[in-house]
Amino acid sequence: MSKKTLFSLNNLILGVIALGVFFWFYQISKLSPLAGDDWAFHNNAMSDGIIGSALGMYQGWEGRLMTLFSVHFFMLNRSIWEIFNASMYVVIFLIGAFIIKPKNAILYALVFLVVIFTIKDNIRMEVFTWTTGSVYYGIPLLISVIYVGVQYWLLENSSAQKPWFLWIIAMASALYLPLGMENIAIGCLGLNVFMILMMWIKSKRIDLFQLALFVSFVIAYIIWGLSPGSSIRLSQMPEWQSLSLIEKVMQTLPNVLFFTFSQNKYLILILSTVLVVYNWQKGKGIIRWAYSPVLIIAIGMTFTQRIALLVPNLDFIQILADEYSYLSLGFWFIYALVLIANIVHIDLQNSKVTLTPMLFVAVLSSASLLMSPVIGYRLMVYSVFYLMFVIMFVINQIQINKIIFVLTAILSILLIVQNANILRNKYQTVHQITQERLAILADYKVYYEQYKDGIWLPRYPIYTIHGGDIEIEDAYHMKAFKTYFDLPQNETLIFYWKDSY
Repeated sequence: MSKKTLFSLNNLILGVIALGVFFWFYQISKLSPLAGDDWAFHNNAMSDGIIGSALGMYQGWEGRLMTLFSVHFFMLNRSIWEIFNASMYVVIFLIGAFIIKPKNAILYALVFLVVIFTIKDNIRMEVFTWTTGSVYYGIPLLISVIYVGVQYWLLENSSAQKPWFLWIIAMASALYLPLGMENIAIGCLGLNVFMILMMWIKSKRIDLFQLALFVSFVIAYIIWGLSPGSSIRLSQMPEWQSLSLIEKVMQTLPNVLFFTFSQNKYLILILSTVLVVYNWQKGKGIIRWAYSPVLIIAIGMTFTQRIALLVPNLDFIQILADEYSYLSLGFWFIYALVLIANIVHIDLQNSKVTLTPMLFVAVLSSASLLMSPVIGYRLMVYSVFYLMFVIMFVINQIQINKIIFVLTAILSILLIVQNANILRNKYQTVHQITQERLAILADYKVYYEQYKDGIWLPRYPIYTIHGGDIEIEDAYHMKAFKTYFDLPQNETLIFYWKDSY
């Protein structure tokens, strides 16, 4: 890479934004306390060590061995986690730029920041600001992006000699992912199979590099499957185990559609809009007309709940606003099929594999949850980021006039600044409450005899810290909290809401 290329305006813009991304994530990481499972993992690591505790949980709880090593390490090295957590999203931002090669760095950065600052509160508090969540879900996201970056490099340099460090990076990623988080691992394994088939069709040979990745995935899945802890957890779900394949899919499909589409309104609004623009500008024949009606309806669907508040007497709007209604779920199922068809059609039209791999990972990471007994917001962080990359790829291929660009930039910046300010205030409040809690607990250690009605601790504001407050009936986390803060197990803890928020 020449100095001229390295110090291009686009790269300088990306570098400045990357620093901003790091600063924001670092600040909220420092302001976020240990919470929920963090206390238990810290206690285990202190008593049994990082390796001993991780292997113990592999034997008795789950098969995500690499995640278990990582989470226990970061519990004992909180300051390292704060830097690492912030750095993860910088790396994701920069690798995304490496893959997409945005023609307009400002638009690329704005889309990334809009998604970061409008992402569902539940995803943010369960992945961005929770140590356990950042390790369980954030690190696999980072590793998957690195892995996908390697695959895109191979798409562009299929005939080039693969350097040794590329083998190490890709194989380490393939070994980590199944032992990190299952649904993104399936997405990346699916991409590996896709690459094997594509290269077979193209050259009638199996690529040794892709075969080595496939073997790495298989080895990791075997280690995961041999975990006694995984078998123990599955045995605790007899009702789920008794369901047939079709029954499992039918039970989980509404939740997958809900969490993937209905709950990511800004993402779907941007994705649908840029596809409509692309289809109008670049589409030929069926592309221009076939997909746009469904995409336009999807844009309207992102506003149905607001419209329902304005016109509460319109039954049809109320049904659409109900995200679990048959009409709403049916539409999002059709939207998923149209989205896949549109993206694949674009790549076929351009005779270039560009969008499909990103969509492949996004779809598989969500679709794999059809076979999971547990579905939640945090598991959707993968489809959110990979659909975001799809958006950026499409934007790279459309023409945007200066007026539209300026208006889009202004609206995006206003949205980003507004949400960043709200979140800054929230996490400053979180830090204040953490300090108040610590002061109360320190006072208790000295004047414990005066705490006849138990220890009263203020709760965190809603949608800020996952698992930061404990309900009385939650014996597991109550015990972990008391152990972490060296409190008597028979002491009463009451978490209460403050009037100030």
